[in-house]
Amino acid sequence: MRRGLTLCKPDSLPMQGDRLTASIFWMSPRPLQAGERLFLRIATQEMPCTAETIADRIDSGTLEVLEAHADALSDTEVAEVTLSLDQPVHYDSFVRIPEMGRLVLMRGADIVAGGIVP
Repeated sequence: MRRGLTLCKPDSLPMQGDRLTASIFWMSPRPLQAGERLFLRIATQEMPCTAETIADRIDSGTLEVLEAHADALSDTEVAEVTLSLDQPVHYDSFVRIPEMGRLVLMRGADIVAGGIVP
């Protein structure tokens, strides 16, 4: 067996793909740039990924939508980020199975964002 394998009932399969969209809370003073390479941890899986698009950038203090299509995400901002993954992963909606819908993004050894799959 290898890290990231998922056991489930045949009638309750998780989603699988090499791309996913997540609601991200950015926690780094250095902004996230569209196209930037990061490291994804979701459930028990880990792999490199690319932040393809940043949509609906929101000020977390006021909940004001700052930009519909952004090139960057700054410290304490929230956005819908589409991640392109180096290999397929299994995941699920945070609402359905929280443990399969939580994720962390890393830049080197630093955790720079937390998020959920809506």
